[in-house]
Amino acid sequence: MSGNVLLDDATTVYNCHSYAWYRYSTANPYWIMDISQFTLDSACTQISASSAQANDIIVYLNAAGNPVHSGVVYSVSSSGELTICSKWGQEGAYRHAVGRVPGNYCTTPGSGTIRYVLFRYHDYMNKYIGNHYHSGTSHYFQFADVCDVCGKRTNTTWQTLVCSGPPCNVAYSVPKPEEID
Repeated sequence: MSGNVLLDDATTVYNCHSYAWYRYSTANPYWIMDISQFTLDSACTQISASSAQANDIIVYLNAAGNPVHSGVVYSVSSSGELTICSKWGQEGAYRHAVGRVPGNYCTTPGSGTIRYVLFRYHDYMNKYIGNHYHSGTSHYFQFADVCDVCGKRTNTTWQTLVCSGPPCNVAYSVPKPEEID
């Protein structure tokens, strides 16, 4: 299609779902037909188009709402237009505008109308999130799994450090995670 940039020649070694969900690489050795294992992963969240950013995953849907194509968001323009990298079946991998895909990836094949959803994988790391308090002979620190990509927090917990106070000598210091019970 005019305006698309060829990234890799035609191959039957990997397909669009594998390229987008498993490994964003032309050295990918897999052909994946069912992406439900990825979309149901707890680290994967469906997001709105207005919050799209590079490396999010786009899934094109048919009229019944079933996935027919996957790609990776390459960039988002200041006006919100998405540029995608995706592998086209047995054809090559391309960088293209969100709507510049083969007709069989349209909501109704050949219609030119596309419907898609976007997903983001979170890259969580357990971190101290700034809340703490002292009670009795213990000091409590709040930790959570925080996504380095978008800042989403999950699995919030309180962890305890025995304090030698009063007065409390850890009120303004953050212990290393291995120092906490």
